[in-house]
Amino acid sequence: MKEKIKLEEFFAFGENEPIQRLAYSKEDVDYKVKIIKKMQELGMKIKVDKVGNICATLKGNGKSNKSIILGSHTDSVKDGGQYDGPVGVLSGLKVIEEIIQKVEDKKLDLDCDLKVVIWACEESNRFGKACLGSKWVEGTLEEKDFEMKEKLDKKEEDKLTLGKAINEYMEYLKSADIEPMESVDKILSIEEILKAYEIHIEQYQYLYEHGIDVGIVNSITAPYRMEVEIKGKDVIVDAATLVVKLNERAKEAEKDNKYRATVPIIDIKQERISDSDFFFNIELLGKDDHSGATPMARRKDAVLTASKFVLELNRRIKEEAYPFKVYFEEINTKNDSMNKVSGNSNILLGIDANGLSKEIITDILSLLVEDVAKGEGVKSSSKKIGRKLNRRYEKLNNKCNEEKCEMKLDVRMQTKTNPEEMFTELTDTISAIAKETGNNYYCQKTDKAEPVKTSTKMANQVEEVCNERGVKSVIMPSWAGHDVAHISIPEKMLLFIKSTGGSHNPLENTTKQDIEKGIIALEGTVEEDIKQVNRVVCKMEYLNNNSISGIVENENTRTKKGAIRKILFGMAEARKLGVEVPKKVQKEIRQEIMVNRDNIEK
Repeated sequence: MKEKIKLEEFFAFGENEPIQRLAYSKEDVDYKVKIIKKMQELGMKIKVDKVGNICATLKGNGKSNKSIILGSHTDSVKDGGQYDGPVGVLSGLKVIEEIIQKVEDKKLDLDCDLKVVIWACEESNRFGKACLGSKWVEGTLEEKDFEMKEKLDKKEEDKLTLGKAINEYMEYLKSADIEPMESVDKILSIEEILKAYEIHIEQYQYLYEHGIDVGIVNSITAPYRMEVEIKGKDVIVDAATLVVKLNERAKEAEKDNKYRATVPIIDIKQERISDSDFFFNIELLGKDDHSGATPMARRKDAVLTASKFVLELNRRIKEEAYPFKVYFEEINTKNDSMNKVSGNSNILLGIDANGLSKEIITDILSLLVEDVAKGEGVKSSSKKIGRKLNRRYEKLNNKCNEEKCEMKLDVRMQTKTNPEEMFTELTDTISAIAKETGNNYYCQKTDKAEPVKTSTKMANQVEEVCNERGVKSVIMPSWAGHDVAHISIPEKMLLFIKSTGGSHNPLENTTKQDIEKGIIALEGTVEEDIKQVNRVVCKMEYLNNNSISGIVENENTRTKKGAIRKILFGMAEARKLGVEVPKKVQKEIRQEIMVNRDNIEK
């Protein structure tokens, strides 16, 4: 076997440059090509399918027609971290290395196939939906979805459909310096999967803070996404009210392990800018973080902070606490990712000074901003702006025309949550706000999935392997969605390794040693899976090489029934593991059942 894969070739440990590997981009293809070359060096056969999934297969000896699946994704959010996704792909390949070595050393028989998958378009920031690759294999991504347009901040005419983005991606792959890959409709079928594993950074730091190496995930959250549009007057206040109330409800729900909620994107579009004496611009700087994995109380959410500022300022305005007038002009975020807690938001206020010094007004507002931001752990900066603004909006003589606010909501549910009840709860909250203000609301579900439980049996197996190999582990839920959750097989497992700095931001961090701990746990578990197949293969060969009647006859009358049932159980296990049951065995066991019918019925 060639020189082993070095993790340092794929990760710049200790550095935190922003990653821009958007799904189907040239940057993502370039990274994938590096991995594909390593796959080919390991003797793996490569396939690519209609949505860009890539699958590398290490062929077994054919005694089982099932496959064990490893892998994750390589695409990132905008300004993301370097470990989210690729850790799972590279860990899978490191496991393959170990298995190949043990097969070559005659320490293991590979009776089934091993496959490492690079799932396409796991992140939702480009097309508004997550895990497109795994959904395609599962059959829940439809042909009409290929007409979805990008959700990125572009001119409408520049936005690509999913289909066109995939075409560009395929052209990038063709031009790369790699051997030909087989093009297929789907890289694999659900029926062929024996077990599926994904290993991932935690995306928060529970493991790090508690000195634990590996998290064994027992349930995986599902994203439930909505778009909310508000039309009317003073929609900024309505939007702020909704953000704050949603946050309060989510904090309570999180205590019962139900759901977390985020407003990652908010944008106010007005038909006019007030004819004010001057404008006051506020920038709030929190921290970009994963909208599922980050606990509600440990966020530095710039959208929530902006909303609390708007409500507090609005309260003071209504109470006539200030001798000057304030108009809410804009609020927006520098974020186009549905799965991010937004670390940045901007507020624009119009000010009528009523003869008061601009400097005094600026000081009053700056102190209020600082006070609210400090309470949320967010930094703030503010400045006054002159009257002349290069605006894309049309001034309409300060008439109060209709305003429009567009918001996007990302809710992460755990298995205790009923999705429809949660949706009703959210819409009831919105309706109550609308009733008070008389504004119009429109809500639309844009993406939803069911939270899933992983295999308890597999969790116990991983835990046992960790104990044997000196890897500290804990059972825990995942508040982030992952590709393995979309594969509808009972035996699937998600593992976490330690990470710090959150996720979906450049500060996302782990170490080579932490990745290696995860690889130890994964390799040990996969090896046990292979040995399980080995045992069943040996059992079928034994039954085929011996008389079933003789095996049963060696038992006394009281245990003949048990002997027959044991053989039947072994045959059922063989079918489950994709191992062929010899026709001789099938024929002879039927004969034994007939001969011993009376004994069996007793």
